[in-house]
Order: sequence, then C-alpha cells, then structure tokens
Amino acid sequence: MDAKLAKGLTRHGFRDDVRASDPLAQEGSDALIPLLKPFKQRGRLKKEEAKALIAKDAVLKGDPHYTVFMERFVNPKVKALSAAFDEALVGGAMMPGRWPLNEHDEKVQTFSLFYDRVRLVSFEHRFFECSVFLREHAISRFLERADGYYRGLAAALWPGLLLLELIDRAASNACASAFMLPSTKGAFLGMRVRETLPEGQRRTYSITISKEETQFLDLSQNSSSYPLMSFINTFVHTEELRSGQRRVCDETVALIEKHQAALMHALLSRTMLMNDENDDLALSARFPRYGLDAAVSDYRALVGSSAWRDALKLPDDGVFKKYVDMQRKQEAAVNT
Repeated sequence: MDAKLAKGLTRHGFRDDVRASDPLAQEGSDALIPLLKPFKQRGRLKKEEAKALIAKDAVLKGDPHYTVFMERFVNPKVKALSAAFDEALVGGAMMPGRWPLNEHDEKVQTFSLFYDRVRLVSFEHRFFECSVFLREHAISRFLERADGYYRGLAAALWPGLLLLELIDRAASNACASAFMLPSTKGAFLGMRVRETLPEGQRRTYSITISKEETQFLDLSQNSSSYPLMSFINTFVHTEELRSGQRRVCDETVALIEKHQAALMHALLSRTMLMNDENDDLALSARFPRYGLDAAVSDYRALVGSSAWRDALKLPDDGVFKKYVDMQRKQEAAVNT
C-alpha cells in the first residue's frame, strides 16, 4: 500500500490528476480560437491554415486523460495535390458527467463521441453523449489493481467499449442485467438498467463555424428518452478473475475481434452520419457495416449462456437494488 500511496494510486491521487489535466484541456481549447478567426475575417481558410487547425485539434483531442480512441478521415475525392481540404477527427472520450438516477448522487464520467470536420469554408463540431457512466469506484479499483495512472484509464476502456453497441442492440426487456468490458489487465464489470434518462441528460448537438452566423443545432430531443443506462461499477484484475469470468472475458475479446469493423461502423455513425447525410468520408469503406446482425446474434448467445450467468451476478444491495428487485420479480413471473 505504501508503494501505491507514493505513486498516487488512491482516490485522492486520481482526483489530483484530473484537476491537473483541466488547465491543459482549457489551454488546448483556447489555442483553436485564433485558428478559427479567418472564417469570420475573410470567409475561408488557406490550405496551410486548415492543416494547422486539424493538427492543433488532434493534439487537443488526443489528450490521454480523456481520449478513448480517435480516427482520422480524409474525403477520398480530395486529392493530395488539390487546393481543396476536407478532413475529420472522429472518436470517443471520457468526460466529467452527471449522475442520472434519483435518490443517490456521486461523481461519474460519461462516454461521449466527437466529430470535428475541417473544410476550407467551415469547421463543424458534433457531440453525442452516450448513456454510459463510469463510477468513481471503478476508477479507483483500476488504479489500485492495475497499478496504473489515471491518464491510462481511458485507453484501458478500449476496445471494450465497442460492446456498448451490442449491449444496446441486443437489449431485452430486462430491468437490470450485468455486462463485462474486457481490458488489457482485467475486466470492467457493470450493469445496464432500464430507466428513462432525465431531460437534458444526453446532450447531442452540432456547431458549424463559417463566414455566416455560427449555427448551433440541438439534437438532444431526438435521443433524450432512450431507456437504457449502462454503469461501469468496478474493475477486476486478471489474477483476481474467477475461472468462469476469465472464460467469459476471453470469449468477449474474441467476439470484439471478430466483429470489430461492424461495431466501429455502428459507433462512429452516431456522429458521422448523425443527420442521415451521404457517407462522403468513406466510413463504410474503412469499417464495413456488414456483419452487425451476426455480431448481435453472437452476443445474445453469449449473454444467454450458463457460463455468462454463472460468471456475472447481479448485486443484492446498493444503488441499483430497486432495479435488481424488479428484475427478479420479472423472472419469477416468467417462471410461474
């Protein structure tokens, strides 16, 4: 324990790490402002200015304290020697969020998707807040058990977070169900509950900066009532996983590897194809959607297996007791 204290691997330690990273994020955000001014001053960027803008944005979005993953897309119709420019940064990040359930409150981080597209005549930022909540206990357990630092947490959640597409799409009418997100040094364990999100809890919007007036589109109304919430509750190191949990973890890793392209397409389309526009950045070419239905089928088979039920149990108490009790009543009604 003394060694962990010396490295800051405590709840107090990672809170200090979070506070230290905030000025860095603000500094990076402020650095974009002068690079956006040419849109208002002369209505467009020079190609060199567009390259500088996307490069600076990549530094900001690549902060390891927050960034889970990031992909860069180039419009295939724009040739390298062309005077035109059309590139985008698309990815996911863990950011401070709000606890969504009544009768309890705690600090959480939420998983959000971002999309920043730079053209010579505009800069567009899209944001999609997923109903995924990383709890403080899971963060502190990861730091203590994985012997790591807070800045490595976001990366440790990837590609496990791809399972969220399957958790959502394979959802049954269950009031509560357990899930596992595999990680390099173990697994994050969580629970999905069926509950309507409070109004304004899921932020979804688009901002476009150009010569014209800055355009803001609030798209939250389209998804604010989505009835599923996923809570990442704890972390278990590989050496502490039970044999049944290790087997389920290995099968989950294999499932992600088998269907990774289709899962990436499903996840990135939430921002890249948010407005049902044409796929002009060739998302489908890099990550074909083909196989998504098969991925959902494979995940349902895994979740329905006896190995899964034996490995992942619902808790008898805690903040989710109401949902667990409802689930057990639901199961009892089906069995009678």
